[in-house]
Amino acid sequence: MKKSLLILLIPVLMLSAEVKGEDDYEYLIVTPDALKNSWKEFVEFNKRRCLRTKVQTIDYIKANMIGVDDADKLRNFIKQEYEEHSIVYVLLGGDDDNNNPNDIPHRGFRASFYDYGTDYYEDKDIAADMYFSCLDGDWKGPNQYYGEYGTEDMTWEVYAARFPVDNETELNNMINKTIKYSEEPVVNEAKNVLLIQEELWNNPDPPPPLFPLDELIGVCNANGYTTVGFTDTWDVTKMYEWYDPFNAAHIRNKISEEKITWINHVGHANTGYVLKHYLNQVTDSNFINNGTNANFFLFYTQSCYAGSFDNRTTGGSYNSTDCIGEQFTAGISNGAVAFVGSSRYGTGNSNNTDYAGQRLHRYFHDALFNKKIHYLEMMNAYSKEINADLIIDSDIQKPPYYGAMKYACYSINILGDPALSIWTEKPQELQADHPDFFIEPKFVWDTKNPYTWIALLDKEKDSIISSQLTGEDGKCEIDEDALSNYIIANPGKWMKIEVKAHNYLPYQGEIFIPQGNIDKNPMDVLKIKKVRLYAKAGIIDYYLTTSGLVNISIYNPKGILLKTVVNGNQNAGSYTVSFKNDNLSSGIYYCKFKCNNTQSVRKFYLTR
Repeated sequence: MKKSLLILLIPVLMLSAEVKGEDDYEYLIVTPDALKNSWKEFVEFNKRRCLRTKVQTIDYIKANMIGVDDADKLRNFIKQEYEEHSIVYVLLGGDDDNNNPNDIPHRGFRASFYDYGTDYYEDKDIAADMYFSCLDGDWKGPNQYYGEYGTEDMTWEVYAARFPVDNETELNNMINKTIKYSEEPVVNEAKNVLLIQEELWNNPDPPPPLFPLDELIGVCNANGYTTVGFTDTWDVTKMYEWYDPFNAAHIRNKISEEKITWINHVGHANTGYVLKHYLNQVTDSNFINNGTNANFFLFYTQSCYAGSFDNRTTGGSYNSTDCIGEQFTAGISNGAVAFVGSSRYGTGNSNNTDYAGQRLHRYFHDALFNKKIHYLEMMNAYSKEINADLIIDSDIQKPPYYGAMKYACYSINILGDPALSIWTEKPQELQADHPDFFIEPKFVWDTKNPYTWIALLDKEKDSIISSQLTGEDGKCEIDEDALSNYIIANPGKWMKIEVKAHNYLPYQGEIFIPQGNIDKNPMDVLKIKKVRLYAKAGIIDYYLTTSGLVNISIYNPKGILLKTVVNGNQNAGSYTVSFKNDNLSSGIYYCKFKCNNTQSVRKFYLTR
């Protein structure tokens, strides 16, 4: 399998690779029937993030979709919505305790590796939510296990993560944390990180052991690859047990004193224990991070089973259907806004820092600080996709990873909102200078901010008419039938503008539709319904209101004609045309649509 060629432009995957239809949307929530009416606040929040949302129940999917099991039915539904409605994000809004028919199922993947090249480990049921993100093929191997060598799909079509909630209280915890972190942060406390490393190996004498978390600071060239981590503007606090032994109370005090907003952890864990805390110690009274006294924190841990959302936690003084990662997020109203951790074993090395979990951890941060990918599940996807060649390597006896890259890739999941935008600077007010009124039936604006979400809403109904994510240049041009038709049909009305840019607080403005001075779109004779660009093929749906000479051609950014898709007379009606694009590399392209004496040009992005 070939690794994606456009790793550096993962944020552009959010910029529509097609002309949107009126029924398209960006964000799918799948949830149990019992919780379907509890998402209204989150749906309104998504509007403010310029994301149109659909809530569908797992009950409906199980009853109406075809598949070999519930996980297959769910994936087929996600694939359907991706192909038909251009979705970007999927939130699996439910738990998976293996004892509830309303659970949102996981797909178990198989992986094996040699620990230190000697001890063989195999797991045939690694809870891996990337199954619902990478939608090519069926992932099923010749031995009837999922995720075996040769079945992997390492290109993300959508970005799926999970709210591991069982009830409305847990759901409200997750919703409140996500909204407050995003819209009401404690602005002066956004950049406080805690690096906490337990003593994993017996190193009683100098020299000190290696500290992999140091590689998350600044530019790191260790082990033959380069990543970028926390800049010198971050307030970095270290707790390394080899230097200064600590317990759970010490950790809590440090989180409280420094108002920590990001925890990076290397240490021991199991389903009910992490960060030297047992599950029953993860309480609101023990963690002050409530979004007001201090921001909720992001928690990334290299440890075993702490993110095992499909396992019941029992033993000692705790007995719960939730793992400790779920307790930090959904189980309490304070604490973590999101948890990044392993559903199975973590990986490590006492001799060096070149091991699978560390590599993924470094690239997770590199996504944010180097590639400027700030959406949570995109960061997780980037850390895996850029290492695709190592992950799909079938030789589990090859050093230095001995097959562990696949194991680590499968087991690391996000418990949190996949579209959560991670703060990297002090949150600021957005000074928007968008147009005050329409002069043509489309919206054009230079936001001056890369990868900025913009949505135009019906002010009275508060419903999104059109939305777009700008590219790296920050320029927005929404030229869609849905918007054009709305503008022409609603003279004298105001539309609402929602804007969300990275490191800026949400902005809301208005734009006026003048009466009588906006001409109808000259391309109304050729209505572009949808353009879909895949790795090896493209599909264009369009509608002619009248007969005419139609030409549809693709150009590169230099204006050189690459391919003519349609050239000839056509009668009025609906058309679907397909074309091969396997000779096109990843990048920006332009599609010119001509009908009789009118023409229009649209910009698209092709990713492989």
